[in-house]
Amino acid sequence: MSDLGKLQIEMSSVQMWIECEVKPLQTRGEIIVERLATIIQRGRYLELWVNGETTAPALEVLLYFVVPISHLEGLLGDLEEEYRTVQIPNFGPRAAQWWYAKHVLRTAGCYLMRACKTASVVAGAVDSTRRILHWLRM
Repeated sequence: MSDLGKLQIEMSSVQMWIECEVKPLQTRGEIIVERLATIIQRGRYLELWVNGETTAPALEVLLYFVVPISHLEGLLGDLEEEYRTVQIPNFGPRAAQWWYAKHVLRTAGCYLMRACKTASVVAGAVDSTRRILHWLRM
């Protein structure tokens, strides 16, 4: 085999190594950084709420811990707008508060169920992988 052929094989091996080993690590690193930023952002918000520096109702704080940050701003804005412009004028403050509480709890429940389903799928995949690896070792 010529030197050029060997060089091409080595280059393809390097490219394969980059595709299989390096790129997934970069993706995992990005995911970890994103999750860390989310944790920090939620911690700061909780600190503001505990110190009384935000007027958010206690139930709204619940959403900060179950709804992905990317969905949170729009969701809270829609709930607040509906509460202020539709519910209070049409049904009064007390009924509007019940409406708000019901929708916050329902939304939190939906996101919690989604998180539980995801965790269940991941746990099932890990268990299946563990069983396959155990079977292959026998």
